[in-house]
Amino acid sequence: MSLQRPTPKPTGLGTRLIRVASMPARAWYSHGALVWVRNDRDEFLLVRERRRERGKWGLPGGFLNPMEDPAVGAARELREETKVSCDPADLEHVMEYRQPWARHYEHVFSLTAQGDGASRTRSFEISGQGWFAADDLPALTAAANEVLVRLQDRGLL
Repeated sequence: MSLQRPTPKPTGLGTRLIRVASMPARAWYSHGALVWVRNDRDEFLLVRERRRERGKWGLPGGFLNPMEDPAVGAARELREETKVSCDPADLEHVMEYRQPWARHYEHVFSLTAQGDGASRTRSFEISGQGWFAADDLPALTAAANEVLVRLQDRGLL
C-alpha cells in the first residue's frame, strides 16, 4: 500500500464550500494561557498592551500553539513578555474558563516571584510592565479583569 506522508489536505471548490458551510456547526475554540504572577509584597505583575487593547494592562500570556500543553504555553508566554523564566511544573493551575465574549478557552496559572522578579521589556505586543497592588490597579484588559473577578469570587484575592 502506498501512502502519502504527510497526508495531503483536500482541495477543490466543493471541499472548500463544505468546510465553510460547516463552520458554524463545529465547536471551534482557540486556547490561551495567562499567568497570575505575585511577588512577596503581594503585588501583581501586569504587562501593558501595545496592540489588542492599546494602553490597558493585562496578565502575561497569549495564545497556545497547536497541541501545546497549557503549562508549557504559559511558561513560554511569560518568558517572551516579561523575561521571567520558570519551569512549567512550577506553575500552579488555578482555573480554566470560556471567555464570555469569544470562542476562546483561557487556562490560568499562578506563580510566586521573589522581589520584582522581572526585567523591563518591550516588544511588538508589550509596551511595558509593572507591579501593582490589588487596591491600586490600572485600567485592565477585559481578559485580566475577567480573571481577577473570578479569582476574587473564589476567595483567592
